[in-house]
Amino acid sequence: MPAGRGVTIRAAVSHGVGVPPSIEDLQLNAPNPNEVRVEITACAVCHSDLSYLDGTWATDFPLVLGHEATGYVVELGESGNEYGGNGSDLAVGDPVVITLIRSCGICRACRRGHDVACTGEISLNRRSPLADTAGNRIIQGLNVGAFAEQVVVHRSQVVKLPDDVDPVAASLLGCGVLTGYGAVANTAQVAAGDAVVVVGCGGVGSGALQAARIAGADPILAVDPIPEKRVAALGFGATHVVDPARDDIATVITRATGGYLADHLLVTTGAPAALDGAIDLLAPMGNLVIV
Repeated sequence: MPAGRGVTIRAAVSHGVGVPPSIEDLQLNAPNPNEVRVEITACAVCHSDLSYLDGTWATDFPLVLGHEATGYVVELGESGNEYGGNGSDLAVGDPVVITLIRSCGICRACRRGHDVACTGEISLNRRSPLADTAGNRIIQGLNVGAFAEQVVVHRSQVVKLPDDVDPVAASLLGCGVLTGYGAVANTAQVAAGDAVVVVGCGGVGSGALQAARIAGADPILAVDPIPEKRVAALGFGATHVVDPARDDIATVITRATGGYLADHLLVTTGAPAALDGAIDLLAPMGNLVIV
């Protein structure tokens, strides 16, 4: 299709709780100013997607889910007054990773570095770029809708990838790794030498472990009841692993640190039991971060 016109794509459309998504033809709008059309290369399945599909989280239907994705730029909208102009560092053909977080770049929150709390006017927040063949609007799930051949997203939602990065692995950067890394680097602000405990070693927890390693934390303890996840945690940066069904967590922490408790405890699982006694595992002035 020529630039500036919408395209027909195929997407997995969800029509209700417990209803399997169906592959359908949809109309995808051309990108407006400060928007980018991306051909999807890979999209991971996040537990958030499943939570909408099984009714754990409320949502309207019909919608296209999928928000951890990579692809390459196929069309750039015109520059505008959102996000300081569009496309200055992007070109058609560039590989990108996509995130669900949109930010205008000019509101007070964005100027203070709090992009996730953006209050600016972004046109995609008011209308979905997706419609069925009859013209009925389809919700762009979690601001991306990447269970599809292509997406249109805001310029702030894409970051150019180096050519040598595996796009399949990089798709996880869009949410899971980003969430775990941000909890360590931005919320907890872990510093070199801090004692860090990560409870739950799924996708988010693995991202937190990597971030703690990058920050120079030591020791880094990973807590998970699943043996395979504990083994994987060692590869992601954990110096010690803990089986909560067998080990006394406080004892393992104090042995690893030489006598004190955790400077930072990050709970990255939704299991309520993970919070039991969490405060008691913290050193004085320690941080508890519930992700």
